[in-house]
Amino acid sequence: MYNPPHPGEVIRSEIVEAAGLSVTEAAKALKEAIQWRKTAGKHIVNAAQKAVAKAMKKSGWDDNVIRNAAPHANVINDYITSKAVFSTSTEDGKIISVIRTSQIDDKKLMDNASVEQVRDYFLYNREVTRIEASKLSATTGRLYTVLNVSDVSGTRNAPDRRFTKAVALSCDKYESLYPSN
Repeated sequence: MYNPPHPGEVIRSEIVEAAGLSVTEAAKALKEAIQWRKTAGKHIVNAAQKAVAKAMKKSGWDDNVIRNAAPHANVINDYITSKAVFSTSTEDGKIISVIRTSQIDDKKLMDNASVEQVRDYFLYNREVTRIEASKLSATTGRLYTVLNVSDVSGTRNAPDRRFTKAVALSCDKYESLYPSN
């Protein structure tokens, strides 16, 4: 091993192997992620990049900019508030992205938004969190990782099937774009 370590060694040990992937699997996932970012996900990626840049203009973070720039925000933000979807960071280099389902009126949401709209909304939020982790890693010199949490505490009824499908689709797509263990 080099001293300091070669960037490729760090990527292999801290990202590829930590995710339980072979180099071949990681390369395939990277190609698929790049393809999605250039095609089907381009509007989500571009919206997230613009929103993060705008949210950080005034020293700090303006969460309203992020929320209002989300795909389909005009339909979804009435049902998914900042109490329902948020992120926080820890001192040891983790960003925790939380969806609190008990804070979402999923039936009313899904009566007004499609499964695809809600899926894109959640993918956008995950992309914002990914950008945030990348920026923190670059500015601090520490590798920030993202932990996605679905908090179902306080949920009394079974979730709307359409909502469950939208969340599952966004999780599946996110995991295919950013594999982890």
